[in-house]
Amino acid sequence: MLHKILAVFCLSAFVAADVRARDFSVRSDDNSYQQLTETLVSLQTKLQSFQNDIQSKMHSFQNDVTGVTGSLANLQTKLNRLQNDVTHTKYNAAFSVRTSNNGHLINIGQNAAIRFTSVVTNIGNGYSTLNGHFTAPYSGVYMFFFSMRANWENSQSSWIHVGIYKNQDLLALANGDIHYSGQKGVALVITHLNVGDAVYCRRYEGSSIIEDGQFTTFSGFLITPD
Repeated sequence: MLHKILAVFCLSAFVAADVRARDFSVRSDDNSYQQLTETLVSLQTKLQSFQNDIQSKMHSFQNDVTGVTGSLANLQTKLNRLQNDVTHTKYNAAFSVRTSNNGHLINIGQNAAIRFTSVVTNIGNGYSTLNGHFTAPYSGVYMFFFSMRANWENSQSSWIHVGIYKNQDLLALANGDIHYSGQKGVALVITHLNVGDAVYCRRYEGSSIIEDGQFTTFSGFLITPD
């Protein structure tokens, strides 16, 4: 009987020990699963933080790129303006002349260019007092203006026409009516010139008598170089 009791006691002890061992194993598995879960959550948190940091830096980088692009565009605009200023400074031509400064009557002749001997301005030295011609130092678009005042004294006609010529081509005419002493005639033209083209004023028809000095002037300037 004692032998049976001892056998039952040993069996019970073995079963209890096995149960305790199995319970520890389950708890150990639960702990491992919880640790793994916590690790995954921590990694996800770090990954999200890393993504947020990358997005923030990309946004900052894009702003920097936008700023640099704007600065480059601004610099290009300033460079274009500077180049334009340099171009217009380099290619500069302008003149303003008159026949003389005595205020008398002059005979401008029949077919020769009017010689404006009193120079007010001659930037670029394109105008020559020797022949009355403006010779284009640069190719480009120019404007020219001529003015005169008609006078009836010693006049052979009742009117006078003076033209602005480019080489041999008539570009514009100024008209003066001799019947009204003191009437001004003017002509203005905008034209393209190549280097070496000549522009001058010459009697076209009618009288050849006009008033001298400030009343008879010829001017021109380069508007836009090629």
